[in-house]
Amino acid sequence: MCIRDSRVTGLAGAAAALAEGIDMHAFNPAAPAIRTMGSHSVTEFDISAGLTFPGALKGLDFDNNGTRGFKYENFFFVTMAGQVQEGPFGFGATVDVQQYDLGATTGAETVSSVAFRLIQARLLAAVAVTDELTIGGGVRGVLFSLRDAALSNLGLSSFTDLRGVLGMAGVGPEAGAVYAPLKLPLRLGISMRAPVTGRIIPGATSAIDSAGDRTLGVLHLPNRVDMPWQVEWGMAFQLGPR
Repeated sequence: MCIRDSRVTGLAGAAAALAEGIDMHAFNPAAPAIRTMGSHSVTEFDISAGLTFPGALKGLDFDNNGTRGFKYENFFFVTMAGQVQEGPFGFGATVDVQQYDLGATTGAETVSSVAFRLIQARLLAAVAVTDELTIGGGVRGVLFSLRDAALSNLGLSSFTDLRGVLGMAGVGPEAGAVYAPLKLPLRLGISMRAPVTGRIIPGATSAIDSAGDRTLGVLHLPNRVDMPWQVEWGMAFQLGPR
């Protein structure tokens, strides 16, 4: 899950064919080399940042389930991105952070409440091969953790303090392309991401029970966490004159 601009939200994330602008790094690795209408220089720079707290979603049906608000009351989303374009080349970096406080779900004495945190980071490079075809690729890094909620407040110490109940880290490649014929009011886009499988890093607060399962109170912890492979493709039409 990631919160992006209104175009992405309106399309429910189906943005592989749009891939224009810094907010599209997560949807198509070709995005850093695609110029926007406001691009007039050989060299262009762009930065973006966003922070969402519970109050921003209090009156919204965020999950589209007919209920206002968000399931978890204590959470935040952070997004940071940077992009440089030089001629036909583009380079980008994006970091997305999501955290939810799962509440008193463990029943353990050592950790009364657990917070889930997911960090995804991308490093991308792309090039406009022709005026109509742009390709790109890069790597996606994933850091997943379950932590004591008391150590997971939004601050530098919560990122440098690596003590946790459970953690996983891994990287995988991704690639994408956008074809935009000059004589037609449409775009075709495709993006592909390899699976990310990380090694589990158990924390000192978890234990192995008699059945061989890793537990924290009544909470059963996984032995492995995988981010599955993904393929997205799509077509975007422009209605009306250019």
